[in-house]
Amino acid sequence: MIHRLKKAGIVSTTQGRNGGVFLAKTPEKLSLWEVLQAAGFNSTVAECIHLPGICKLTAFCKVHCFWISQETQLFNAFKEKMIADFAFTADSIAANNVPKGNAGNIPIKIDV
Repeated sequence: MIHRLKKAGIVSTTQGRNGGVFLAKTPEKLSLWEVLQAAGFNSTVAECIHLPGICKLTAFCKVHCFWISQETQLFNAFKEKMIADFAFTADSIAANNVPKGNAGNIPIKIDV
């Protein structure tokens, strides 16, 4: 995976004692779409969108049109969201009273 991300210019690596893997682009300029594409994401919401002939109903199918619309919205959202939008800071974790070492279990508020 690191090789794919490095080849796409998303990460860089440094060898040695203080080496490691780090972002080659700032998280504010790196879209979720770029990361997904570099990682090999090639999924679709419905096969009929990209595989002509898989369904004989495609020409007049309302569900087909719905899936095209949904996929377009989803992929555009991936392109608009930057990695920085998903980043946590020490302050944001502390503000949620998450104990150290437990960042994977951050409470989520859902307003209904």
